[in-house]
Amino acid sequence: MSVSNVLSRAGNLYKSSLATLILGALLLVVVFVFFYMLFFPIILGGDFGDFEVMSSPYYLREMMATPIVQLKLMVLGAFISCAITPLSAGFYENFKKVEQGESASANNLFVHYNSPYTARLLTYATLFTVATSLFSLLVNLLGLSILSTLFNICVSFLLTFAIPIIIFENQSVEQAVRGSVERVMSNFGTVFLSGLVGGIITILGALFFGIGLIFSLPFMFATFYALYAEERGITSNNNKNL
Repeated sequence: MSVSNVLSRAGNLYKSSLATLILGALLLVVVFVFFYMLFFPIILGGDFGDFEVMSSPYYLREMMATPIVQLKLMVLGAFISCAITPLSAGFYENFKKVEQGESASANNLFVHYNSPYTARLLTYATLFTVATSLFSLLVNLLGLSILSTLFNICVSFLLTFAIPIIIFENQSVEQAVRGSVERVMSNFGTVFLSGLVGGIITILGALFFGIGLIFSLPFMFATFYALYAEERGITSNNNKNL
């Protein structure tokens, strides 16, 4: 498995299903923004739709530092994660179909909202959010907020393969987490460099007035799928084994 092969494969997948990927990314962004705009003011003590609570940096900073607000944000984060994780799995489903010679479709984006893997995906999303949020709460109370960011990055990196393992290998959440960590550590350099490139492209898209995110975010998913397929030795010719 090499970085060049991973990125080349990701690029081909991205180009082959661009319209569907953009739709999926747009839905991800809309769901994320909608729920935060809807509930964030309420979490901070404002009224429904009262966005003025976010106008004062001092008020926002003080409120965000309180444990009760952070616990509320954890619940909101878990809810949003459960809402978008099956959609994220839909990206991988589309990539599999494309490499099997089929066309990407919007239906594939939603297939894991009602599939044999839905409960596992929701469990994974909840556990991931709760674990990272509780760690963040702890280190923030100790005044070590930078550790929270580093922890989230490290955990996300180690769990790169968790969702594909669940939906393509029919593994439990525990098996998917353990398997992802083992595979990432076994291919650390390739996963790190490929993920870094995908992450930079995604960040650049977000910096482009935020609009570019719907074009750059799908490349990150394509990179993760390519990493998973390359690690398993799966080519587009024997993709039907998934």
